[in-house]
Amino acid sequence: MSTLALQPTVLRWARERAGFAVDEYAAKAKVRPEKVSEWESTGKLTFGQMETLAQYTHTPIGHLFLKLNRPGFCGGSSL
Repeated sequence: MSTLALQPTVLRWARERAGFAVDEYAAKAKVRPEKVSEWESTGKLTFGQMETLAQYTHTPIGHLFLKLNRPGFCGGSSL
């Protein structure tokens, strides 16, 4: 399977914006919490994993390809 390389901060932003802790999202997505932490540190995940993240966090897939490098991104969330 092909691996995507996304911005780790965007992946974390999507999860946190949806109100999930790492373990909560992992349970919902049926993966180990270590896997979620790995995605959020490397930005590497498959297209299917990205689709699942987008679905459960109610994040448009296009947002996952953006860079989070400024305060105020997507409604005032800053990292």
